[in-house]
Amino acid sequence: MIKNLAKNNIFFHTVYKSLKNNVFLYKLNLIFKDQQNLLVDTNTDICINGYPRSGNTFLTVLLDRLTEDYFKIAHHTHTLVNFKLAI
Repeated sequence: MIKNLAKNNIFFHTVYKSLKNNVFLYKLNLIFKDQQNLLVDTNTDICINGYPRSGNTFLTVLLDRLTEDYFKIAHHTHTLVNFKLAI
């Protein structure tokens, strides 16, 4: 919803960009949506992130199947937040 508003309104655009680039706000957003398993944490082995439609799902599924869920993978946020947390 905010993403659609951000296209037409400068205020919502600023809020949306802040949400996607701020580690604390993005964590709160994913906790609220019950998707915190997508983020890097202390138990994460691999972080797979990239532009949408660049093979993220393929690599994630491939690693899951080849390693039989041995690795904990943080994936599909398409933001810099996961990279910031991984480093």
